[in-house]
Amino acid sequence: DLGYDFAAYDRYCENLFAADFQVADLKGQRFDIVTAFEVMEHAEAPMEMFDEFFAHSGAALISTDLVPNPAPAPGHTWYYGLDHGQHISFYTTKALECVASAFGKKLSSNGVGLHLISDKKISPLLFGQSSNETIGKFWELIRNRPSLLIADFERLRKQHLAELEAKSI
Repeated sequence: DLGYDFAAYDRYCENLFAADFQVADLKGQRFDIVTAFEVMEHAEAPMEMFDEFFAHSGAALISTDLVPNPAPAPGHTWYYGLDHGQHISFYTTKALECVASAFGKKLSSNGVGLHLISDKKISPLLFGQSSNETIGKFWELIRNRPSLLIADFERLRKQHLAELEAKSI
């Protein structure tokens, strides 16, 4: 409802809540930005995922907590998830800088859990402010981006009516 046109894609999980906004196939698709929230720490082959991101976009916005250097020993941080084993890839700032460099990109990070890999480096102050929830709410008030809610509703309504008509023929 905030005026951003997002599409969903997940090769591992059925989209139960936004199926009408799903991209079934990435072949030939280009996007302004790829987002991956709470994904990268689960990646078995993260560089392959980044390769796929940059095949379809010039920028990737990811969320993943940074591990300090030196990394804590197992059992000294909740983030390793030793009881469930779902976190299998871990990142330091240096690791994300290496990822960015491998693709000819720059890393911008809030130093905690939000990271942008793109063609341009954004100042840490500006990136930190842009990822601050309070400041974000302020910008939402003044940016005047039209909602896509009505257009999405009309598109889905027309699609549903066409499906009903096709069934009655």
